[in-house]
Formats: sequence, structure tokens, C-alpha cells
Amino acid sequence: YTLKVVELESEFIYHQNSKDRLRVIIADMYRKLNAYGQCSVALDEANTLHLKVNVNLPEPPEIMLHQVPVPCIAELVSSLMFTESDLCLRAILPHINGVNSVFRISQLARVELWMVCVAVRHLYYYRLVTLVDVFQYGNEYRVLREGLQALFIKYEHEKNSAQMSKMLSYVGVVSKPPPSVEEVIALYCMFPGKTAGQLDTYVQTRGINVTTRRLVAFGVINGILKRIHTYVVLRDPSKPLEGARLCSLPAKVQQMVKEGSHCYDEYCSILLMPRTAVDNLFAKCPEICLIRR
Repeated sequence: YTLKVVELESEFIYHQNSKDRLRVIIADMYRKLNAYGQCSVALDEANTLHLKVNVNLPEPPEIMLHQVPVPCIAELVSSLMFTESDLCLRAILPHINGVNSVFRISQLARVELWMVCVAVRHLYYYRLVTLVDVFQYGNEYRVLREGLQALFIKYEHEKNSAQMSKMLSYVGVVSKPPPSVEEVIALYCMFPGKTAGQLDTYVQTRGINVTTRRLVAFGVINGILKRIHTYVVLRDPSKPLEGARLCSLPAKVQQMVKEGSHCYDEYCSILLMPRTAVDNLFAKCPEICLIRR
């Protein structure tokens, strides 16, 4: 439509001078649309063509209160704080640091939990954040063969690439030399059968310049690691809750126990307890069994 109007008003394609520029304009549009997904091209002194590629992104998942939003861009806070974003987003952005869970962000920002979930869901939809589990030293992970193979193949073909250097600097210790790719791959191979705390002890004793929290986050985000969760399940769901321990829990937690589809992370977030305390809470409840998967 814009080209039609320009042609009617100024005979843009009819005149040879402007017609010769059309090839350069189309090439510039092609390059910018592929690189940035949008472009603005000046046709003449009075007309500018604005184009944007609209991508149908998949529907984002429901945000769980124990999940941790991790910024996909380093300047997330500075890039959105001074735009026309809503008040809720402005309140929670400073607390999105890859460590705080959705529940913790709600507390720190003093914003209703459901509003935080909606805001994080929007950020996830536009690929501004990704989601990982709450990091605890008692967490266990299994290695995904496809993800580890992809990392190894990338290392074989792109040893000195900027992307590989960025990965090493991310998982490394600040103000210290980054680890080698061989060390990172070897650490990922050690995850089966070990908790994050045990691996962290190994890293500390060997003097490897790796931050265990960031190593785990990078592995989960890039499909190298998958968390092994512990679920609380009633042995006989048809029976009502019994025992002083279970009956003394908040009503919401009792409902979670009855449903049997909630992992330890959710209990830790709601009860504001570490994993060891949740272990002690359910350890002496004979009507409950723990399933790890």
C-alpha cells in the first residue's frame, strides 16, 4: 500500500533515478529483516517504510511459584525500566537475577503473586527470560545425552568461537581465568549420582574456576541437564489426611499433598523452608511416600 501511494504521489518507480535505488532498498530490507526481524527504510525525503516480521510464538506455560526467571539479555532491567512498561513490571524487574524464585520476587517487590506470574509469563513469551528450578545444594540432575553431545560437537568445530568463550565466562568465577571446555564437559559427566553440593565440594577441592550455580543453570537452559524432582504422594489417596504433622499444615499445603503432583520445590517456597526441613517434615509420615523422577 505504501509503495502504491508513493508511486501515485511522486512516480517513485517511474523515474529512473529512484527506480535504480529500489534494488538497494530491497537488499537492505532483506538484510535487516533477517538480522533483526524489523527495519525502517527511507524511500525518499517524505516517506519511510517500516516493516516487521510477526512470529507466532508458542503459548507460554503456566508459571509456577517455585520457578526462577533467568534474564536472556544482560541489560534486561535497564532496557525495560525506562520504557512505558507497567508498574508491576517496573517493581519486579530489579529482583529478576537468576536466583530469586517467583514467590521470592513477589515478597521482595511487595506485589501480588498472581500479578508476578502474569508479568513473568509475558517476559517468557517474548523470550526475555527463561525458567529454571530453584538452586539448592541438595538438588540432583541427570545428564541428557543429546545436549551433552551437542556441546561436544560445538566444541570440536568452534573451539575458539565467541559463543564458546561466552559460555566459559558465564560458568566461570568472576575475576578469575575461565575454565577450559574440557573441565566443563568433565563436570557435566560427573552429575549422575551426585548432588549439586557434592559436585561443588569437588570443584572447590580441585580448585576449578567454576561457579556451580551457573554451571547448573547453563546446563538446564541448554538441555544438558534435567532436574530430578521429589514428589509427595499419599499411599492411599482415598483416605483423609491423618497424623498431627499433616493436619497441622496450612490448608493449601494439605491440598497439595492430596493432589500428589507437587514437587519439593513448591513446598520449600510456600513453607519458606530449606529442603532438609521439608525432608524432616515428611520423613515421619507413614501415609506418605516420596517419588523421585
